[in-house]
Amino acid sequence: MLLGLVLLLAAATRLANVPGVFVGGRILIWDEDSSYHWHRAWLAAERYPKVHTFDWYTNYPTGARMMWPVGFDLALATLVRVVGFVSGGRVTPLAVGVLFDPLLGVLSVLAIYLLGRELGGRAAGLAGAAIAAVLPILTGYSMVGRIDHHAIEPALAALPLALLVRGLRAGDERVRGRAALWLGVVLGGAIGVWPGAIAAGVLAAASLALAVVWTPEGCDRRELAVFGRRAFAVAALVVVPIVLAHPWAAAGSFAYYAPTWLQPLVYATAWLGFTLAAVALRRRAAGAGAAAAALLLPPLVVAAVGVALSPGLRHAAVSTLAYIDRGDAQIGQVFESYPLLSFGFGAAVQQYGVVAFAFPLLLAAVALRCWRGAPRGRLVARVALVWFAVTAGMALGQLRLGSQFAPVWCALWGTAWVVATRAVETRVGRGRGPAVRLGAVLVGLALMAPTLRLHHLTRRLPQDDLVRSHDALVWLRDHAASPGDVNRPEVRPRFAVMSRWEWGNWLITVAHQANIANPFSQAAVHLRGVREAAEFFLATDPTPAVRELERLGARYVLVTPVFYEIEDVARMLRPGAPRFTTVGPSGARQPTPAFYTTMNSRLLVFDGLETTVAGRTLAPLRRLRLDFESAAVGAEPGWEGSFAKVFELVPGARIGGRARPGEPVELRLDLVTDRGRRLSYYDRAEADVGGAFTFTVPYATAGAATAVRAVGPYRITTPGRAAAVTVTEAEVAAGRTVAVELAAAAHP
Repeated sequence: MLLGLVLLLAAATRLANVPGVFVGGRILIWDEDSSYHWHRAWLAAERYPKVHTFDWYTNYPTGARMMWPVGFDLALATLVRVVGFVSGGRVTPLAVGVLFDPLLGVLSVLAIYLLGRELGGRAAGLAGAAIAAVLPILTGYSMVGRIDHHAIEPALAALPLALLVRGLRAGDERVRGRAALWLGVVLGGAIGVWPGAIAAGVLAAASLALAVVWTPEGCDRRELAVFGRRAFAVAALVVVPIVLAHPWAAAGSFAYYAPTWLQPLVYATAWLGFTLAAVALRRRAAGAGAAAAALLLPPLVVAAVGVALSPGLRHAAVSTLAYIDRGDAQIGQVFESYPLLSFGFGAAVQQYGVVAFAFPLLLAAVALRCWRGAPRGRLVARVALVWFAVTAGMALGQLRLGSQFAPVWCALWGTAWVVATRAVETRVGRGRGPAVRLGAVLVGLALMAPTLRLHHLTRRLPQDDLVRSHDALVWLRDHAASPGDVNRPEVRPRFAVMSRWEWGNWLITVAHQANIANPFSQAAVHLRGVREAAEFFLATDPTPAVRELERLGARYVLVTPVFYEIEDVARMLRPGAPRFTTVGPSGARQPTPAFYTTMNSRLLVFDGLETTVAGRTLAPLRRLRLDFESAAVGAEPGWEGSFAKVFELVPGARIGGRARPGEPVELRLDLVTDRGRRLSYYDRAEADVGGAFTFTVPYATAGAATAVRAVGPYRITTPGRAAAVTVTEAEVAAGRTVAVELAAAAHP
């Protein structure tokens, strides 16, 4: 009954933002990764059980293999089909999608209960689960509207440790054998949901190896080595079909960010180490030294030989280290990847509760337990200490890796609560036990009260960037040219949209357009798109920038404010890029003149029109025309306007005529945007020695499907002569030449 109440509490905190997701008959998805997860799961439900592992619409023009394993999206697709069948189609599939993560969040709380029960009994499990039910680091990833594998990561971290502890505590060979079997199944199967689950496998191997070497008296080293041998043999076997189901294996990859040959290699190496240790420990005289040598030999040999002989393993090692250090610029832009304490210690308290202040106390208590108590208890404490210390380091290094630390944190605090309560009961007498337990519950509620206050009904909307650019994405879907069928990712689209990587998944799921850069951004192909987008938007020479759009097959450009992230974006550029910011007298960042010459500013701030920066006149961007601007307002230093604008790359019509040699010629066209804003497209030229002049113009005065309209024809003037020119959309799209005859200008 108590466990049921705790799980109801977990469900309530995760459903608190329902009013912000189910709005006005619409269902809003929270973030960009959730959008693509839903896209993939919905397609899987339609093509069940096929989950696409390659998408031409991402990282155009090459397309890209998906980094995410199929497990999460296939599970959601299965649930969508089951609910649809049971309800007769009355339940909207997206409603199932946005409620999937809260369900997984509750299951993760249940997994933390199982871990706490193994560490300290049922009461410890209940206490740990109660903390997990309201802890923001766990609830934040499993709220309504999120559709992401992060919600199940705590369970994938809690269950391996729970099974490992169960095997260490077991005195019965059959119980230990079953625990090893299920540990292997969980470690191998978890890779099919989240490739980062390899962290739990490495921790299981490392902590069990430490237990073999640092074994309390009364425990059998060989028994532990055999347990490890069984568990990792199963894990290596289970993970192989998962790897073969993904395209990275066919490429012979050893990448860490997707199911590849790296995970079977790691588990097979662990199996070999424990096998050698078990063989060595058959000799009665063999001890800690022999076990340590046997355990260390396989990983050292595999690492040395593999890195020396395999370029793939070398690349995996380098890229993994760069990822851990957040060395890649794109990772450095992701809020979830920031170090926890970079936001101050208050962030730790906000994510992990006020008990975060007692972190050193809990660490010291677990360490002390390694030397005191019954042998099996000390053995479990040594394993728990490794998990606690390592996952704490992971959580400090990256905020999102708290999903690996929080289960141990909750379970150990639940155990500490039980130990403290029993100690008080012993001191005051068993007769006062109920009162002591009630007091302990009240103390626990008081400690968690600040955290409980964070959970209330709220209209928590999706990410602000999506809200402010949503009408631009819808315009791209409903009014721009279509690249193909977004629901057929195996068919290459005709063109793509250039945007910064944050909008990549929304371009697919909302705009039904292909992207060049997107939030995957771990493999080389993904990082290529991120860097190409950064180079385009921060380019200060429009000619090669436009050529790059043509090379990449981009037809549209979605542009948004960049100044307040420009330092991170600029880190992706090649050496020698200009400085875009400087530090002002007040210590605040200020733009340099170069900032206003970037393609981002030329498009967003100056609408692609002629402008003057630092005394230098910049010609209009003759191949890029404004098609749409959003209703939401954005800002850059010294400017305020539409948050998102859509430009189209066109061949441009040629307007050609004759004037006197060397004579200046001017061209002007009045425009009005969908926001009612009036613009003037202005360009100038000079007749050559033969008297010929030519303008390339991006706007049609008739027949255009854009939301930006021309007001009247082009007006071309020279001293004393003028002409009005009409240009059709067909002429702009085909790059045709329109001849003009100048006539004497009428005088008022």
